[in-house]
Amino acid sequence: MSGVSEVAQIVSGELWHIENDAALVAAMGKVSIRWAAVDRWMMDILTIALGDQAEAAKIMLDTKNAGRRRLMNFDAAIERSDLGAPYQRHLIELSRRFQDLLSARNEIVHTPLVTSLEMRDSAFAFVTEKLGRGGKREKLSIAAIEKHLTDVWDVLSELQDVRGGLSMHVLNSLSPPEDYRDPA
Repeated sequence: MSGVSEVAQIVSGELWHIENDAALVAAMGKVSIRWAAVDRWMMDILTIALGDQAEAAKIMLDTKNAGRRRLMNFDAAIERSDLGAPYQRHLIELSRRFQDLLSARNEIVHTPLVTSLEMRDSAFAFVTEKLGRGGKREKLSIAAIEKHLTDVWDVLSELQDVRGGLSMHVLNSLSPPEDYRDPA
């Protein structure tokens, strides 16, 4: 950038107002973090299900820009695993619930944002809006983003429970090595 620090760069007023809306930035950041946890925890489950961390990582992390396809690949891997029907059904059901939430995630993350001035109590205030199809502006609702976060968390917490149960199942099935000496 020819020696100009990022702080000294001039940005549009519109971008500045959006990036300085702490509640909006926090909510959108949490959306990214929660969906990254979905990928991570599904990868952990696939590592257990397939017994192959590299294959699990390939399924969950090597498919770029393809949230729905990644979830479908997860389903296919779970179906061919040896986890057993109850685990398979539950995991595929959780994956389908994530698929149902994916459109809302994509809208939150990818919809362009614009600002405008609005008169409030005899003073101007910046309002952030979503720019939808056909250029239609809609109010941006942080409450709607927070609802999405809650919806994702509800499914994610169930996924975490399954992940923990599978981990315990694997740990309980392990036997100590033949040369292990119990210190007791």
